Amino acid sequence: MTTTIVFLDGGPSQFLGMSYLAAAGGLDTKIKIEHGNGYEHYAHNGTFRLFDGAKLPVFQWCDRTRIAE
Repeated sequence: MTTTIVFLDGGPSQFLGMSYLAAAGGLDTKIKIEHGNGYEHYAHNGTFRLFDGAKLPVFQWCDRTRIAE
């Protein structure tokens, strides 16, 4: 698993328009971020965005799941 900086698009307002250091197996895998009582899921949407001088892959919010009790 590699760690890369990605740009998050969509999902909870706390994540909008921010870069995020995430562990991902590649651009074809989803990223799962723990948030509140669940997980926010993001997938690469095939685009890249210039952010603070770096070209980052854009990961689009695609799902939310709850943490099992």
